[in-house]
Amino acid sequence: MQSLDIVCKVITNNCTRPCYCFTEDLVDDISKVYFSLIIDKSTDISCTKQLCIIIRYFSCRFIRIITTFLGLIDRQGETADAIASTLLEFLKLLKMDFKNCIGIGTDGCNVMVRKHNSVYTKLKQANPNLQLVKCICHSLQLCASKAVESLPRCLEFLVGKW
Repeated sequence: MQSLDIVCKVITNNCTRPCYCFTEDLVDDISKVYFSLIIDKSTDISCTKQLCIIIRYFSCRFIRIITTFLGLIDRQGETADAIASTLLEFLKLLKMDFKNCIGIGTDGCNVMVRKHNSVYTKLKQANPNLQLVKCICHSLQLCASKAVESLPRCLEFLVGKW
């Protein structure tokens, strides 16, 4: 099972991730503009903690808004400090200025967005102009789950089938 996990990680990192030359072109394209990041944490089957990063920016080269996969990186832990420092180190490695990041999109879990000691508050210390955008899909799912709790059990089964 662990070998399958390694194969999946190799495919993700070497096939779906932009190659080095593409990453270099991407960073050159982004270096002079503002950008936003969408991040989500995950743990794979081998218990490796990872952070997926998507970037969105206006490309002067292609004259359009581009949303693309930036990276899937291993993180050191579950804490806000670990996630924020992993992200900042990755951007530093790519020579991207985090001060040009205007927004961060994430799910609404506590470690990401709570008022004190969250990934957002840690990143806000590094860039005071950073804006938070909570994922609307996660918010809608939470609303739907709460609404279903008020239904009788027999109806919950029917709603789940739709």
